[in-house]
Amino acid sequence: MTAAHRAGMAALPRRMVLDLPDGRSLAVSRGGFGDISQFIFASTPEAQLAE
Repeated sequence: MTAAHRAGMAALPRRMVLDLPDGRSLAVSRGGFGDISQFIFASTPEAQLAE
């Protein structure tokens, strides 16, 4: 990954909110709150999410 790629990724918002046609909203995060490279899945333990 080049420095330009890293700069482009750093410029992206950390969180996006998508408004769905049925009126619901969906928040999307591009990594963990404390560590941007952390993967978060539905199976991630609650204790880890609370960190």
